[in-house]
Amino acid sequence: MKRLDYPGIVKFIDYLEDEGSYYLVMEYISGGELFDYIISHTRVEESLAKRIFKQIAYSVGYIHSKNIVHRDLKPENLLMTDSTTVKIIDFGLCSIEADKPLTNKCGSPIYISPEALTGEPYMGPPADVWALGVILYAIVDGSVPWNYKDPEEMQKQISTGSFLPIDNISDECRELIVAILNPDPSKRIDITGILAHPWLFGIRNVFPHSKPCFVQRSENLSLSVGGFSSSNFNENQQPLGSLYTESVPSPKNDPSQKVTLQNSPEKQKIQPRSISLNVENMNDDEIRQGAQKSSNVLLSQTISHRDPMFVAKKLENAIISANIAFEKENPLLYTLTDNDLQAQAEICRLQGFRNIFIISFKKIKGDDFKYTNFVSPLLDAFKKH
Repeated sequence: MKRLDYPGIVKFIDYLEDEGSYYLVMEYISGGELFDYIISHTRVEESLAKRIFKQIAYSVGYIHSKNIVHRDLKPENLLMTDSTTVKIIDFGLCSIEADKPLTNKCGSPIYISPEALTGEPYMGPPADVWALGVILYAIVDGSVPWNYKDPEEMQKQISTGSFLPIDNISDECRELIVAILNPDPSKRIDITGILAHPWLFGIRNVFPHSKPCFVQRSENLSLSVGGFSSSNFNENQQPLGSLYTESVPSPKNDPSQKVTLQNSPEKQKIQPRSISLNVENMNDDEIRQGAQKSSNVLLSQTISHRDPMFVAKKLENAIISANIAFEKENPLLYTLTDNDLQAQAEICRLQGFRNIFIISFKKIKGDDFKYTNFVSPLLDAFKKH
């Protein structure tokens, strides 16, 4: 990560370690996931889609120029700033030998390339490009090209590059998607070809000037995870603004660059950002202190410095007002059910803080799109109570 210095890639600042864990200090990106932006807008209009996609393509090209392949490009791993700069995150599955064949199946099922499914050695850069094609499809159509509810059918579609054409997009955009989603990696368009494609003609200066980064002590602590964010329940999230027109100098030895997006199979769980509050045999003071570590990977959450029992009551009121079926596993843990979707909401203490608490949401089963549409209104209702 230290080797990567580019406006379209999350900036690595520092790392810390203690007896049991490593902690990465990364650039704060306030706008949420591209995934959530697509969901909230149904689809992205082509004028903005061109800028977003070209940013991603440039950034992927830069990564490849450093002999790195990402291997898990998807909208969840693309974060947006308030000025609509898109930044690639999560290099946990990357390879630092992009010029050598890869042998293991790696990445998210919806975004994995046909060659990675064969079990034969394959090159990483074309596989990253394939993921870009799925991402572009999702950006301009608001859906993915495969029937992901049927894994066998999805694998056949990926292997043959078979997908439904998108209505209401330009011919140039449609041609670019077809060129990227070519199941033969030797015939698939590369990053240079993407950036030279007619669909992206005239799209210049896609990165805004960087703004000074500073930390200010404040009563209001802001956190964004999984695309959902709040500042102590105040609805002061800035809207996504339009892109600046000024250019950013290209990095050295970087004539071309590139992009990709979405959902992953099994990968190692990260160190959680919160401490689970085990309230079975705790008094009020112990509840406020917190107890054992949670093994959950936090997918989405909101934050408060209020008493955890107060937060739990507020959450319960929001759940009831939303007419959501729930079971209370303990005073701070709820299991929520909506037809075939199931999720858990838990009040936890933010790791490293004595009196900062979060509501951590975790999907147990169900579709990612439904989960996003399920949790987002619940968080909005929670802020209003």
